[in-house]
Amino acid sequence: MEREVKTSAAKPMFPPLPRLGPIGFLRSLLTLGCMWLPLILLESDSGRGLGTWVARLGYLILGLVWLLQLLRRLEDAGYPLLGRGFTLLVGLLLTRALRPLSFWHSSRGLADPYSYFARFMPTLPRWVSHINKYEMLALFLLIQAPFALLPTSPRIYNLAPSRRRENKYAKQLVEWRKTHKPFLVDRFAFLRRLLVIAVLWSPLIYVDGVSSGGVGTWIARLGYSVLTFAWLMNSDGRFKDAGWRGPTGHWQYCVVVSVATLMPLAVHWVNGYQALAVFVVVQIPIVFPKSKPSPQTLYSALRS
Repeated sequence: MEREVKTSAAKPMFPPLPRLGPIGFLRSLLTLGCMWLPLILLESDSGRGLGTWVARLGYLILGLVWLLQLLRRLEDAGYPLLGRGFTLLVGLLLTRALRPLSFWHSSRGLADPYSYFARFMPTLPRWVSHINKYEMLALFLLIQAPFALLPTSPRIYNLAPSRRRENKYAKQLVEWRKTHKPFLVDRFAFLRRLLVIAVLWSPLIYVDGVSSGGVGTWIARLGYSVLTFAWLMNSDGRFKDAGWRGPTGHWQYCVVVSVATLMPLAVHWVNGYQALAVFVVVQIPIVFPKSKPSPQTLYSALRS
């Protein structure tokens, strides 16, 4: 009983959040920025329609995700109390911003949410009110870069044996991973398959352009889906071959590549063929990392 009392007394009131390192924090900022850009474009093109509400719902979701990532970075830097105090401050600001009824009803329709941020910081420079939302997003991401410079605090590992019950499905998954050969794509195979996907994509763009919403458009979209699935498999194999384990990095990479390809096309900076060229060029850097042996290969080498 004395041991149980000491254990309960040492247990923190708020459990720590999963840590997020500096590189992971910068990568999450880049991913959030890439997901924020289409929402800004959707809101600007929708006027006061349904797209505006969809965009604002997306703002809310991405804002909560950003707050969670920031708290994880502060937890990793050894400032858990600062992170929870920051959460309280953000909650108070949001409550104060949503309080006036003019937020929902205005003489000009829906009021601009950015104007309510200025009431808490009256000393903001005047040039802030003259920048657009894309520049505001870039400024929002840039001022958070110093958080990545905070050093990571030492980790405390619990060496006590875990009493968690083992699941038979978890055992089966471990055994399947030992015997299953992962789908790996080396550097030159990735580049070769990427070029094949681009070559197959070109006639679909032509068919989609000349069909004007007819049957050819649906055939082209079906082809887009098939080639997108092939690209996802190809990039995932390259990530595994380079030793970048875990699905988080791969889906963040897919989001960045998709936004870098489709955003210039959406604002009519490039046409379909030029967007396809951007799609190929932005993926060339992941060809340079060398292949790393998989755990299955190392296990077979040790056994032999």
